[in-house]
Amino acid sequence: MSIRVYHNPDFLNYATTLIISNPAQVELNRLYLAAVVATDDPETAYRQTQHLDQDWYDLPGVITVVRSRSTSVGDVLALPEGRLLVVTSYGFEPLPGVTLPPDASALIGVLKTVIQRLAAEPEGSLADLLPDLETAVTQVRVLYTALTFIVPILDYLTAHVDNFDEEACRQALMARFGREQAAWALALASKPGG
Repeated sequence: MSIRVYHNPDFLNYATTLIISNPAQVELNRLYLAAVVATDDPETAYRQTQHLDQDWYDLPGVITVVRSRSTSVGDVLALPEGRLLVVTSYGFEPLPGVTLPPDASALIGVLKTVIQRLAAEPEGSLADLLPDLETAVTQVRVLYTALTFIVPILDYLTAHVDNFDEEACRQALMARFGREQAAWALALASKPGG
């Protein structure tokens, strides 16, 4: 069991009162995956992604995707069963009825269908699953190609951060986070049995 910790690049813009009154205002498509924490307890995932006695990305039980700041108000925890919680100043608020953009993708839909069918009839014929699996393989190939293409571009942007104005520096920081996520995803996809 693990909790995925998504950081919000706009966390400084979130007024605590707005998050308390309307946690659904979090823009899910702006989140970046910062860590995967080996727990099913939100409090533990939050605590394990705080810079306290040491940097959180050096802690055991934490898979670092992006070396980022501590988890804060406006960030989102994705629980193992799929529920989403937004971090508020007093704890966590559920985000009912919403999913992260990747979880709503056609690729995830195909893979979930295959898994459900295999679970329902484990001794059944796999031949009828081949079209779905071929679709998933094609989609993964496209994503892998896109990530491979974007990493050098993001490398360039982050290497030239000194030549940018303040807004461009923020964009370069997001490019660095995007590059770290892409590199992590490529490494994970390249591992046998990954």
